[in-house]
Amino acid sequence: MQNTYSSLPKLNNTLSIGSLKDQVNIKRDRNGIPSIYATTRNDSAFALGYLHSQERFFQMDILRRTASGQLSVLLGISAIEQDKLAIPFNFDLLADETIKQLPPEHKTLLAAYTKGVNQGLNTLDSFPFEYSVLETAPGPWQERDSILVAYALFLKLQSIELKKSLDLHNIEKALPSELVLFLIPEKQTLAGLPPINQVPTVAIWGKSSTSTSLEKYEVENYRINKANGIGWAISGSKTLSQSALIAINLNMPLSIPNTWFRVNQYIKDKHEFHGVTIPGFPLFLSGSNTHVAWGLSPSRSVWGRLQIQSTSNVDVQTNERTIQVRQEPSVIYNFESTKKGPVVASDKLGNLLSWQWVGNSPKSINLDLLALETSKDTKHSLSLFKQARFAHFDAFVGDSEGNIGWTMLGAIPKKDCFQTKINCEKQTDVYRLPIDYPQIFNPDKGYISTADTPLFNLTTGDMHWFDTNELSNREKHTDDNVFGMYKPDEAMGYKSLTDIRNYPMMRWQKFLIKVLSQELLTAQPQLREYRKFVDNWNGDTSSNSTGYILIRAFRDSIAKHVFKPIFSKISTDKASLELNDYFNLTQRWEIPLWQIINQQPDNFLDTQYYNWQDLYASILIDLNNMFILQEGSLAQITWGQYNHVEFKHSTFNVLPKLNRWLVSLPAEKISGDVQLPKTQFGNFGSTLRLVMSPGHESQSLFSMPIGQSSNPLSPYWLAGHDDWVLDRPTPFLPSDPNFNLTLNPKSSQ
Repeated sequence: MQNTYSSLPKLNNTLSIGSLKDQVNIKRDRNGIPSIYATTRNDSAFALGYLHSQERFFQMDILRRTASGQLSVLLGISAIEQDKLAIPFNFDLLADETIKQLPPEHKTLLAAYTKGVNQGLNTLDSFPFEYSVLETAPGPWQERDSILVAYALFLKLQSIELKKSLDLHNIEKALPSELVLFLIPEKQTLAGLPPINQVPTVAIWGKSSTSTSLEKYEVENYRINKANGIGWAISGSKTLSQSALIAINLNMPLSIPNTWFRVNQYIKDKHEFHGVTIPGFPLFLSGSNTHVAWGLSPSRSVWGRLQIQSTSNVDVQTNERTIQVRQEPSVIYNFESTKKGPVVASDKLGNLLSWQWVGNSPKSINLDLLALETSKDTKHSLSLFKQARFAHFDAFVGDSEGNIGWTMLGAIPKKDCFQTKINCEKQTDVYRLPIDYPQIFNPDKGYISTADTPLFNLTTGDMHWFDTNELSNREKHTDDNVFGMYKPDEAMGYKSLTDIRNYPMMRWQKFLIKVLSQELLTAQPQLREYRKFVDNWNGDTSSNSTGYILIRAFRDSIAKHVFKPIFSKISTDKASLELNDYFNLTQRWEIPLWQIINQQPDNFLDTQYYNWQDLYASILIDLNNMFILQEGSLAQITWGQYNHVEFKHSTFNVLPKLNRWLVSLPAEKISGDVQLPKTQFGNFGSTLRLVMSPGHESQSLFSMPIGQSSNPLSPYWLAGHDDWVLDRPTPFLPSDPNFNLTLNPKSSQ
């Protein structure tokens, strides 16, 4: 406990710093939101490094180790698989190469930030409390570590695509092509094929009957793990302020501390910027400079590709790496790699599967986002985004004159460069020039909205925008909300991001009412209460809703019956596929499911059931009995009992010495669900909501869980967290300062 207290930053202080050109003032409000007042951007970078280090250094250490494959030496054997994922990509070497390519002014800024990090760490009376529990000390921050943080964000956002690509490869090898296209509607679209309207007739169940007796209903079976988000921009021709209105909602795994760190920056006589950063990286990742506001939403495109290579036609390099493990013997890790990338698996024919990934390149990271801080208009900002290199995001931009735009942040490969037979390594640069990037500027309809689109096709190099009939639930809902707002302001925009209505589930409500017919209720009178709650559901996903969980449980059970026998028989090199692996492959799995239950084909029905109505009745009886057994009565069941969030420290499972209250919060029942504007499903949800209008920052709104500090004894620990839980927006700008820290160059003392 003493180390926890002594590792708190000194919020009111005056320090003499040798690395500064001029005085820097850091003012924090009651919520710990800092405002940096500096004369130069390099001094501000120093101050930002200082702040990141004092508030979040352990998080920064975790991020750099995530990319370099050195988590196990700090956290122990539980991190070994994460290290094995990162090591083959050699991010530590790529980080060094990236720094060599930076222009001098960016190297200077990175050096200033690094000095600030180390100054902040060394100024604490003791190292962050996690190190005392681990009985170790942190190593100094190096310039390469900030680049490693950027690569760690690549891993955090995109590493799931490697598993998804392997799963898809195994599915395509095991199932008839017509069934694969039917089950994964995105493949139909990207292949330029029309939607499949007829359920395939391929055999699913066969002649033998397989028991489908329902297990205990656990909503966790349908969890999600891919970062996603909502982003939109509305033209000033439609908004109340006549300035552009920009909104983002970033959904990721939730933990302590939160991913983002809020900062306000004032460079004397030059510019100001208000926004969010990620600890360990010296630049803003969303925000406003009063002229231009921009926000980033995670790209849903797949930025890696499995390359199938015969061992007879490819040079394979065998590598060995020693992984140091905390309190355990070292582990020798052997892996193979090709020119395309690390070997991640092999198929039944002995071919090697290599993962060719855009992120695995020194040209995938630069510091060109810096120029966005001083951009004056949307069109110029779009051109700057096309030059910047970072993890892939959709970039939404708007200016105080009302102009809006969209483009992509991140390196985009040239057309066909990820084709198996084309050797792009011989080209000078495999990535597109800025002029070849996709862009939208001031569309006629007056707004730009995305939730799960667009998709970039690595194979063809084409960008695909879904039409209205192809939009996912969240996409359609978001587009309808943006289109439907009249003279929107920040409050209306924020409300749209927390919308918990589930319109697509209403068709399941109608379907279930038909299933729960008078004939069935006469035969099974115990289902009358189930029908009553289904009838009374009002369309939202509030945490106290009983009707919603009953309808969702029915849909999920049907999905398990239909899809589980298909995927459980598909084996991989490690294990059989799970049903959740399929749900992670496509956000449009309800499209084939809805077609199946309406067409009711015999080949998708277990032969132990007389017909589909027999299956539906059996599922409802099982659900009714299970819910009553679990909760005593249906009236006691709420969605919040199955959808709750429990924030845990990133080291929760490896630091048993830490008191529980330091590393986790009590579970909170919470509204929302997957595929809604408010995506909230277990420990996955909004890490950041931001609605802003350039020139109107005082009216702009913000929300994030946990707050600024990672130290539970901080005076602003959990500041704003209750607002996040209750969907209450908080001001984007800080309140009056409560704390003042002055950093003076030594020469002024």
